[in-house]
Amino acid sequence: MFTLAVFIGIYSYALAILGWLGRLGWGEIWGVTTVMLMVGLFHLRKFAVGQIGHIGLIGLIIAQAGVNLVGAMGPERGFDALWYHLPIPKIWLEAHKIFFIGGNLYYSAMPKLVDMLYVWGETPAKLMHLVFGLLSTAVTYKLARKWLEQKWALLAAVIFYSNLVVGWQSITAYIDLGRTFFEVLAFYLLVNKKIYKSAIVIGLALNL
Repeated sequence: MFTLAVFIGIYSYALAILGWLGRLGWGEIWGVTTVMLMVGLFHLRKFAVGQIGHIGLIGLIIAQAGVNLVGAMGPERGFDALWYHLPIPKIWLEAHKIFFIGGNLYYSAMPKLVDMLYVWGETPAKLMHLVFGLLSTAVTYKLARKWLEQKWALLAAVIFYSNLVVGWQSITAYIDLGRTFFEVLAFYLLVNKKIYKSAIVIGLALNL
């Protein structure tokens, strides 16, 4: 999870650097994305899932994810998403550079680690945010597993993912589930006494 969090951070910063250099065009974006995908595949490892069991609880998460996916494929209706989460990356992409937009889009002066990923457009942005919700659920399970048996840790994950706020956030191009992923992961790493890794991840969370 730590590697994935850092990977997301590096990809976002790479896109931001293109913007700062005035080279935020589709050719450059595809180039950076291709390189990042190649690096990601190179570092891919086979994970031994093992016998997780408790199919009923896992089924609830899968069912909720399916419902969220249907919502994410629909048109964006979130106020903040339509106000600045989607328009700001779009304006930067059209201008091929990052700059302070001003006016009602004064949020362009704030950190944009997740919003930079939204240069891909509305539907991809919503799907990315949905994935952040699933990643947050996975980290919640891992954190709960520190103190609880497997079935209770899964129940904690189900309770988290079935929360109405998480469901609503999963179908929008917001950044809240991205922050949730980074912050819960930072806490998980801290609990495991991985102080430096925790500091890196919480640093990424502060740049959302």
